[in-house]
Amino acid sequence: TPHPPSSSAEVDEEMISLLLGGVVAHRKQWTTQCISNILWSLATLTYHPDLTFMQMVEEELQTKIKFFKPQEVANTLWALGRLMHYPGRDLVLNMESRIQACVGFFKPQELSNVWWAYGTLAISPGQELQGMLQKQMVSCAPRAAGQAISNTLWALAKLGIAPNANLLNAVEHVLMTKMATFNMQNLHNTLWAFAVLRLVSRPSPEVMALVYKHTFRHARELRPPDIANHLWATAVLAAEPPVQVVKVIEYQALENIDVLESRERANVFWGMGVLNHRPHPVFIKEFENALAR
Repeated sequence: TPHPPSSSAEVDEEMISLLLGGVVAHRKQWTTQCISNILWSLATLTYHPDLTFMQMVEEELQTKIKFFKPQEVANTLWALGRLMHYPGRDLVLNMESRIQACVGFFKPQELSNVWWAYGTLAISPGQELQGMLQKQMVSCAPRAAGQAISNTLWALAKLGIAPNANLLNAVEHVLMTKMATFNMQNLHNTLWAFAVLRLVSRPSPEVMALVYKHTFRHARELRPPDIANHLWATAVLAAEPPVQVVKVIEYQALENIDVLESRERANVFWGMGVLNHRPHPVFIKEFENALAR
């Protein structure tokens, strides 16, 4: 009697497990590119190998990290972040040394991947590397798009690292000239970072005017958890958005009323209060009903 077909997810996991078995069998042939590609593929597939496999990977990284090319080391650190795998302290230090040697060759996306991984894993790079990474992002900023800038600032905020003046100027220039490359999550994360770091003198009024215009056009792209934080960041930055911008965010909050958590609903009201915006009566009634449920 034939067995019923497995789900696609089960087939995928079985297939990956079989492939990993072959990978392990050829461990002696692993090159730096092999290690980087293995981790990148697993992270892209969101497949979490067992601890034994990851310990094997760490052992190979320890012996070969000094030979990694810039893209390989950036992809490897990104993959460790995506897999939420915390490397041992010795490996962290060795990877930091390799990043220092490669930093001048990093492209914008590779730089932001490095920062994003550090922020995700809550690993703060040393002072010297922090300065080197910020300096390289300043150099790369003219070629950077919204996601690279957003991920970099998000990581700095998560780690409590204040960007230097040169990086802030570069970020503002990208916001002014490449706003179209920012989706709403990129823009939200950027504003959130400015607010968390209490950079109240940034962004400039000119940049905020573009932010409001972009928010008005693309507010429907805001994810439910980001609606409250977007208002919160705007309020913390002591900005004064046009009424129509707050109204369109209010509409998004109303559309997602059943998805927002209690804390997020409270933050929405707090942000509107700070911005002196009185919500529509329908909005207030629906929020009260949601709180009562």
